[in-house]
Amino acid sequence: MAERQAFGIDINEYSRTGGINYQLVKSHLGTGAYDFLIAKASLGFTINPLLAEQRQNMEANNIPYATYHFLDPRFDMRVQVQKYFDAVGT
Repeated sequence: MAERQAFGIDINEYSRTGGINYQLVKSHLGTGAYDFLIAKASLGFTINPLLAEQRQNMEANNIPYATYHFLDPRFDMRVQVQKYFDAVGT
């Protein structure tokens, strides 16, 4: 049996346009169309202003998710990592 690669949808602060239909996402998870959402938590020193709302919706709908930081090489990586941890926790 071949292993199946996990598929996810990337959401970010620009996902406000048209919104995210979390019920539809959940129904697609049930069909195996994809497996999770991944939310951009931060970029450089900027925190995604929709992150708290997105996390609340993903958790309320029992949608598996992860977060990530988009590194800006112009700035100190340690400070960026700390801001990411401040936004999402450890």
